[in-house]
Amino acid sequence: EANFKEGFFPVSNPIPSVKEVTIRGKKDILRTIDTLVLTAKIPGQLSEGNDFKVEIPEKGKLSTLEMIPNKVKCRINVEKFTEKKVEVKILPINIPQGMKVKLLPDKASIRTSIPLSHYEEVTEDIFQITADFSSPIINNRVRLKIDKIPYYCMNTKLENNFVEFILIK
Repeated sequence: EANFKEGFFPVSNPIPSVKEVTIRGKKDILRTIDTLVLTAKIPGQLSEGNDFKVEIPEKGKLSTLEMIPNKVKCRINVEKFTEKKVEVKILPINIPQGMKVKLLPDKASIRTSIPLSHYEEVTEDIFQITADFSSPIINNRVRLKIDKIPYYCMNTKLENNFVEFILIK
């Protein structure tokens, strides 16, 4: 459980300091455990990378288990995010055979939240937006879909979900 200062978000899952943990205990208890979910409450609001310790909860059947090492240090990488708007060329797909299409407009706006460290990388060519003509056409408008989003972008949304078009023979 973690709270982040406004504008800051994690850019990685918690990273443990060890690759392996041994858990010892009675066989009948160990057999009932498929996974062991460990949680840590992280005090304060995060605005940079923070280290924290994770332990086995001291409740119920888990309290009889021994974890070696008994505490694991983890790190959460946190970074300041900002919003960016990008105009992306729309790629029409599944156009009826023998036809050409003119999209009106031929670009769509995307808004996305990104870490400041990736700000300059966010350009139109790292996204892909398609207008799929095999999907239902409503009032001479085709639905848009974002098909390619970089891993570091969050909350990526189209400003308009549909685009008008003209089919040309």
